[in-house]
Amino acid sequence: MTWRRWGLKASPYTLNPIDETELDLFVGRSNEIKHLQHSFSENKCVVFLEGDRGVGKTAVGNYWRYDSMRKRLCFTPFVEIGVNPMESFYLFITALIEAINWSLPQSVPFILRDPDFKKHESRSREFFDSVRTGVAAGGSLNDVEDQYLYKEAKDLLENISHISPKSGCEYGTIIQLSFATLNHSGGEKGLSEFRKKIWGVLAVHGFKWLLTGPSLLDAWLYHSDVQVQTKDMDKIAIQPLELAQVYELLQRRKDYLGLNQNAKLPLALDVIEYLYSLSGGNLTRVFPLCETLAASQDRYQSMPELNLEVTKPLIVKHFKDESQKKWQLTPAAIEVLRFLVRDEGLPPSTIADRMKRLRPNISKILMHLKQKNLVRMEIRGRNRIYYPCMEAKIAFA
Repeated sequence: MTWRRWGLKASPYTLNPIDETELDLFVGRSNEIKHLQHSFSENKCVVFLEGDRGVGKTAVGNYWRYDSMRKRLCFTPFVEIGVNPMESFYLFITALIEAINWSLPQSVPFILRDPDFKKHESRSREFFDSVRTGVAAGGSLNDVEDQYLYKEAKDLLENISHISPKSGCEYGTIIQLSFATLNHSGGEKGLSEFRKKIWGVLAVHGFKWLLTGPSLLDAWLYHSDVQVQTKDMDKIAIQPLELAQVYELLQRRKDYLGLNQNAKLPLALDVIEYLYSLSGGNLTRVFPLCETLAASQDRYQSMPELNLEVTKPLIVKHFKDESQKKWQLTPAAIEVLRFLVRDEGLPPSTIADRMKRLRPNISKILMHLKQKNLVRMEIRGRNRIYYPCMEAKIAFA
């Protein structure tokens, strides 16, 4: 029995697009769901779901959207639309409108006969052709072309805002956008213009928006030309599932996907607990590794499930091999990581003192490690505190 058999290859939470299975396999998050329900019942237009990568922000939004759509409280596309601020704004808008145009007839079949929707689809195709000609082909837009495409994009969304109420949903149209690839470093050319444009889209009447991303996403997206009032926005912090909830998540999938009542997961729970503690609850890091471990089960056919005693050497070997192939670390960087693994939560000055090196050099090494996702940083007052990530903990413990 492989890990993939349990639907846990890439995402420990759910599948995208959402479907009926989502409601049966969802675990926990009752407070967050109530908060979402309250926010939209209070006519909030923009709700931020913020948290670390791998804690389940997309799953919370997907569950609430699909459950609300099933109860005919809202219309929502079946997919979460990814946003990459470093790519063309109009490629994002194209993906957004295409998702809406495809999903609306799936939820409301009679809309295909609606003359307004037919006109909207025709106009959408013209817009897509203009974007492909001006942006996707690598061309640059002049001011007139940019203004035309931006106005046309907003007009198309306004058309949808008039068409979707025909589905009879109380909350109208709810769109979920993912900023998972967001880089907080800021200062990149063109991001100010991106922020200004996206707030113009978020202000289109008739839409409500769920924005998932890292902590402080609301602050990062802020622009002086924000067209949505603060009272119309809300923010929900998403924390990792507790370990007991992770066990429940696995049990539900076993019960749902198991071919018989005696079926067992390929990995023992102590393996899950070990990886959970190392990753700080980031299941999108834990579960791909679980698949790798489960794939090695052929070597242990006599064991019904692999326990921590068997898998721990495999885990360490996996990360050491990966560190040699992928990270290409200098001896100084390896020494810094070993300091952080031994004593978590250190500022650059402390590491520099212990290693008897110059602080600017240590800071440079730490920034390099952060770019490789081997350390994470927290700001406390005027200090920057660094912690090792899961891969570093295992490889350099």
